[in-house]
Amino acid sequence: MPRKDEETDAAGNRRMTPKALRKICVEKGGYATPELNDTVYFHYKGFSRIEGLDAYVGVKALWLEGNGFFKIENLEPLQNLVCLFLQENLISKIENLDKNPTIRQLNLATNQIRSVGDGLCKLVNLETLNLSNNMLETVDDLKGLVEALDPDTNELVPVCQNLSVLDLSKNRIEDPAIVTILQRLPNLKVLNLMNNKIVRTMERYRKTIIHACPKLTYLDDRPVFDDERRAVTAYFTGGPEAEIAERRLCLAEKRAEESAQFVSMRAFLNGTSREECIEIGNRERERYMRRFHETGEVDQYGGRNHAEEATVADSKYSYSIWTLEEVESISKESLKSRIMVPIQIHEVATPVRSDDVPELEEVALDEAGNVVTVSPIKEKMSSTKDSPDLSSDSGLGPENDSEDICYDSLPRAAVDPLPLKATDPLTTTCETDTGNVDKFTSESKPEPRESKLKKDDELPNDEQDDKTDGCDFSEPD
Repeated sequence: MPRKDEETDAAGNRRMTPKALRKICVEKGGYATPELNDTVYFHYKGFSRIEGLDAYVGVKALWLEGNGFFKIENLEPLQNLVCLFLQENLISKIENLDKNPTIRQLNLATNQIRSVGDGLCKLVNLETLNLSNNMLETVDDLKGLVEALDPDTNELVPVCQNLSVLDLSKNRIEDPAIVTILQRLPNLKVLNLMNNKIVRTMERYRKTIIHACPKLTYLDDRPVFDDERRAVTAYFTGGPEAEIAERRLCLAEKRAEESAQFVSMRAFLNGTSREECIEIGNRERERYMRRFHETGEVDQYGGRNHAEEATVADSKYSYSIWTLEEVESISKESLKSRIMVPIQIHEVATPVRSDDVPELEEVALDEAGNVVTVSPIKEKMSSTKDSPDLSSDSGLGPENDSEDICYDSLPRAAVDPLPLKATDPLTTTCETDTGNVDKFTSESKPEPRESKLKKDDELPNDEQDDKTDGCDFSEPD
């Protein structure tokens, strides 16, 4: 939708006024002065008529795609115009380009063009023309590509003699006589006829088009290589048999080149000079082709007897050519040395320490399901006779070395005391010095000892804090 400050025509479409064009140039990174711009982008702006370009005399590339233009007009001031992009509009006729002979690239794709007409008469420098996705059907619609009526002399003159790229895809062309039009484009190198009926209905379509265009290097979606062109020429000269023979010759030339490169490289690796390597390669190429013409066989490895070892004696350095068996043997040995790496695996038995394995414990529960006792199954403390003297026999005395201590011989209570949970009621059995057994649970509280300090002999608060290290031993409320 046009803005309030923009001018519109009677239909409500935006107009290409100098003010609007200047604003667009600035937005696109151009100059506010029209004469300084060489590339302007006026695409997808909703314009319906080409106008307001009188000041853009220095423009070389003009983008006008995606608007609503019905007609090509008002481009006379653009005397330096090289690229004109008018795709995706509503143009139905090529016209009013007589004053722009400098145009080299013209894009009129996705319009409503039904005939080329005489609009290309003065475009003597045109190299690229895109007419895809239009309404072209017959040969008469395309005659304007090769000849047109000159308005000055009123005579038919050849046009598009420098055209090298032509895109006619997505049209309605189905007449095989289009070949007569393409034959008259001497410099045509790239042609696109995809999505036309002629591609499916024309017999030997690709061969015919390649044969009609001697300089064609790309047809539709595939390049045209020299081998294909030679095969096509042979086909139209001598038929399918000549084509097969030409393809075999192309393959033999390719194999000869590979063999020559192999031999010359082998000589180079053996110290032969560059000039002699080139001469050796040429001789190998000639030898291969001579053998091909004599036998008609195409050998991938140069046609040399694989059991034979050739030696060049007339060069500064004598060298030998590897046979096929030697190459395969060396390749296998190299591959085996890279893949078959000997790996020795040694199994080391690691002794398992008893303290690494958790011991089995016997857990006794009361009627309520609470834990009553937890004691190891293997090492159960029953009397003082079974427990060793930790001060002498166990090896913990000062006269013994700490490295000689055997932790496996110690009872679990001396090595790894069993952690107790304060929340679970637990009954613990221990022995006293007299041999009596005392039992108590975590729920029962031991009788408090009498404090050595009486209330009247209490220490000051600071000293008391230092004495207790800041800990509060008072019972919670």
